[in-house]
Amino acid sequence: MYIWNTKRLASDIKNNNIDEKAKLFYYLIFGVFTSLAFPSVLPEYWMSDYDPTQVITLQDYLINLLLVVLIFIIGTLVTFRSNKGKGGSDYIARVVMLSVPISIKFNVLLLLILAILLPSVINDPLSIRGANSLEIAANIKDIMPLMYVVMFWRINFHLKCIND
Repeated sequence: MYIWNTKRLASDIKNNNIDEKAKLFYYLIFGVFTSLAFPSVLPEYWMSDYDPTQVITLQDYLINLLLVVLIFIIGTLVTFRSNKGKGGSDYIARVVMLSVPISIKFNVLLLLILAILLPSVINDPLSIRGANSLEIAANIKDIMPLMYVVMFWRINFHLKCIND
Protein backbone atom coordinates (compact mmCIF):
# COMPACT_ATOMS: atom_id res chain seq x y z
CA MET A 1 0.00 0.00 0.00
CA TYR A 2 1.38 3.36 -1.04
CA ILE A 3 0.48 6.38 1.07
CA TRP A 4 2.97 8.76 -0.52
CA ASN A 5 4.38 7.35 -3.77
CA THR A 6 1.68 8.13 -6.34
CA LYS A 7 3.90 7.21 -9.31
CA ARG A 8 4.46 3.63 -8.06
CA LEU A 9 0.76 3.33 -7.17
CA ALA A 10 -0.20 4.41 -10.69
CA SER A 11 2.26 1.86 -12.10
CA ASP A 12 0.79 -0.94 -9.94
CA ILE A 13 -2.74 0.07 -10.97
CA LYS A 14 -1.71 0.03 -14.64
CA ASN A 15 -0.17 -3.44 -14.24
CA ASN A 16 -3.19 -4.69 -12.28
CA ASN A 17 -1.10 -5.42 -9.15
CA ILE A 18 -3.60 -4.12 -6.56
CA ASP A 19 -5.87 -6.72 -4.95
CA GLU A 20 -9.43 -6.07 -3.75
CA LYS A 21 -8.41 -5.96 -0.07
CA ALA A 22 -5.90 -3.18 -0.78
CA LYS A 23 -8.59 -1.33 -2.73
CA LEU A 24 -10.85 -1.58 0.31
CA PHE A 25 -8.18 -0.01 2.54
CA TYR A 26 -7.64 2.83 0.08
CA TYR A 27 -11.37 3.46 0.04
CA LEU A 28 -11.58 3.42 3.84
CA ILE A 29 -8.63 5.79 4.24
CA PHE A 30 -10.04 8.17 1.64
CA GLY A 31 -13.46 8.05 3.32
CA VAL A 32 -11.98 8.86 6.73
CA PHE A 33 -9.97 11.78 5.33
CA THR A 34 -13.06 13.11 3.58
CA SER A 35 -15.22 12.70 6.69
CA LEU A 36 -12.70 14.55 8.83
CA ALA A 37 -12.16 17.35 6.31
CA PHE A 38 -15.74 18.53 5.83
CA PRO A 39 -16.69 19.28 9.48
CA SER A 40 -13.37 21.07 10.07
CA VAL A 41 -14.13 23.49 7.23
CA LEU A 42 -17.67 24.21 8.46
CA PRO A 43 -17.38 27.51 10.36
CA GLU A 44 -19.39 27.06 13.54
CA TYR A 45 -19.76 30.78 14.19
CA TRP A 46 -22.10 31.49 11.26
CA MET A 47 -24.46 28.83 12.56
CA SER A 48 -25.26 31.00 15.58
CA ASP A 49 -26.62 34.56 15.56
CA TYR A 50 -25.69 36.64 12.51
CA ASP A 51 -22.80 38.99 13.14
CA PRO A 52 -21.90 41.38 10.26
CA THR A 53 -18.28 41.51 11.47
CA GLN A 54 -17.72 37.80 10.79
CA VAL A 55 -14.96 36.87 8.38
CA ILE A 56 -17.09 34.14 6.79
CA THR A 57 -20.81 34.69 6.38
CA LEU A 58 -23.36 32.08 5.42
CA GLN A 59 -23.40 33.57 1.91
CA ASP A 60 -19.60 33.24 1.62
CA TYR A 61 -19.78 29.66 2.79
CA LEU A 62 -22.57 28.72 0.35
CA ILE A 63 -20.76 30.34 -2.60
CA ASN A 64 -17.61 28.44 -1.65
CA LEU A 65 -19.57 25.20 -1.28
CA LEU A 66 -21.16 25.69 -4.72
CA LEU A 67 -17.73 26.34 -6.23
CA VAL A 68 -16.30 23.17 -4.66
CA VAL A 69 -19.29 21.10 -5.90
CA LEU A 70 -18.85 22.48 -9.44
CA ILE A 71 -15.12 21.71 -9.34
CA PHE A 72 -15.95 18.19 -8.15
CA ILE A 73 -18.47 17.61 -10.97
CA ILE A 74 -16.19 19.02 -13.69
CA GLY A 75 -13.13 17.23 -12.26
CA THR A 76 -15.03 13.94 -12.14
CA LEU A 77 -16.19 14.29 -15.75
CA VAL A 78 -12.69 15.19 -16.97
CA THR A 79 -11.01 12.34 -15.07
CA PHE A 80 -13.70 9.89 -16.23
CA ARG A 81 -12.92 10.86 -19.83
CA SER A 82 -9.18 10.43 -19.16
CA ASN A 83 -9.97 6.93 -17.89
CA LYS A 84 -11.41 6.24 -21.38
CA GLY A 85 -15.01 6.94 -20.35
CA LYS A 86 -17.42 4.02 -20.62
CA GLY A 87 -14.70 1.92 -22.26
CA GLY A 88 -12.35 2.42 -19.31
CA SER A 89 -12.10 0.19 -16.29
CA ASP A 90 -12.11 0.56 -12.51
CA TYR A 91 -12.67 4.34 -12.58
CA ILE A 92 -13.88 4.64 -8.97
CA ALA A 93 -11.20 2.33 -7.58
CA ARG A 94 -8.47 4.17 -9.48
CA VAL A 95 -9.61 7.62 -8.38
CA VAL A 96 -10.01 6.57 -4.75
CA MET A 97 -6.62 4.85 -4.63
CA LEU A 98 -4.85 7.78 -6.31
CA SER A 99 -6.63 10.18 -3.95
CA VAL A 100 -4.99 8.67 -0.86
CA PRO A 101 -1.36 9.70 -1.48
CA ILE A 102 -2.43 12.92 -3.19
CA SER A 103 -4.67 13.86 -0.22
CA ILE A 104 -1.89 13.10 2.25
CA LYS A 105 0.51 15.31 0.29
CA PHE A 106 -2.06 18.14 0.22
CA ASN A 107 -2.68 17.86 3.96
CA VAL A 108 1.06 18.06 4.63
CA LEU A 109 1.29 21.06 2.29
CA LEU A 110 -1.67 22.74 4.01
CA LEU A 111 -0.07 22.24 7.42
CA LEU A 112 3.16 23.76 6.14
CA ILE A 113 1.28 26.74 4.69
CA LEU A 114 -0.58 27.27 7.96
CA ALA A 115 2.68 26.95 9.90
CA ILE A 116 4.23 29.67 7.73
CA LEU A 117 1.19 31.98 7.63
CA LEU A 118 0.19 31.58 11.26
CA PRO A 119 3.30 31.04 13.41
CA SER A 120 1.35 31.80 16.58
CA VAL A 121 -0.50 28.50 16.09
CA ILE A 122 2.80 26.64 16.47
CA ASN A 123 3.76 28.59 19.62
CA ASP A 124 0.30 28.45 21.18
CA PRO A 125 -1.93 25.70 19.73
CA LEU A 126 -4.81 26.85 21.92
CA SER A 127 -4.86 30.14 20.00
CA ILE A 128 -6.72 28.30 17.23
CA ARG A 129 -9.82 28.54 19.42
CA GLY A 130 -9.21 32.23 20.05
CA ALA A 131 -8.70 35.20 17.77
CA ASN A 132 -6.85 33.27 15.08
CA SER A 133 -9.73 30.88 14.36
CA LEU A 134 -11.36 33.45 12.07
CA GLU A 135 -8.12 33.89 10.13
CA ILE A 136 -7.65 30.14 9.82
CA ALA A 137 -11.22 29.59 8.61
CA ALA A 138 -10.91 32.43 6.07
CA ASN A 139 -7.62 31.06 4.74
CA ILE A 140 -8.99 27.52 4.44
CA LYS A 141 -12.13 28.83 2.73
CA ASP A 142 -9.98 30.52 0.10
CA ILE A 143 -7.58 27.58 -0.35
CA MET A 144 -10.10 24.70 -0.60
CA PRO A 145 -11.34 25.30 -4.19
CA LEU A 146 -7.77 25.63 -5.44
CA MET A 147 -6.81 22.43 -3.64
CA TYR A 148 -9.67 20.56 -5.33
CA VAL A 149 -8.60 21.84 -8.76
CA VAL A 150 -4.98 20.79 -8.18
CA MET A 151 -6.08 17.43 -6.74
CA PHE A 152 -8.19 16.63 -9.82
CA TRP A 153 -5.33 17.80 -12.04
CA ARG A 154 -2.96 15.32 -10.32
CA ILE A 155 -5.52 12.49 -10.46
CA ASN A 156 -6.08 13.24 -14.15
CA PHE A 157 -2.32 13.21 -14.81
CA HIS A 158 -1.94 9.76 -13.25
CA LEU A 159 -5.07 8.36 -14.96
CA LYS A 160 -3.57 9.38 -18.30
CA CYS A 161 -0.32 7.57 -17.34
CA ILE A 162 -2.31 4.46 -16.40
CA ASN A 163 -4.20 4.48 -19.70
CA ASP A 164 -1.18 5.07 -21.97
